[in-house]
Amino acid sequence: MKFLKNPYILVGLLTLAYVWYDRRKILKNNPKAKKPIGSFNGNDNELAPEMISLGKQFVEDVRSMKTQTIQRTIATNKKMLKRARISTERRKNIKSMLEYLQDEYDYRISNK
Repeated sequence: MKFLKNPYILVGLLTLAYVWYDRRKILKNNPKAKKPIGSFNGNDNELAPEMISLGKQFVEDVRSMKTQTIQRTIATNKKMLKRARISTERRKNIKSMLEYLQDEYDYRISNK
């Protein structure tokens, strides 16, 4: 019981109690919050294997871009490829990004 006199332990216990209370409140309001992420049926966020090399953050950013922004990004990447001082690895990455951007742009244009 001498541990209960330590202020750090009291703060830790109060924090744990608050987190437990708040989590219980969230679970009451949203029963889906208890399910593991993999059990949801939404496959929208799954990436094709060729897109994994680009990075999830890049793919998510492209999905949230407007069509005009994708056009500007394609033009910028083409200018970056014209530079003479780019390593081969970076050039390969830019080409794959450019290919994905062009595919996404074509897909959006065809759906309008």
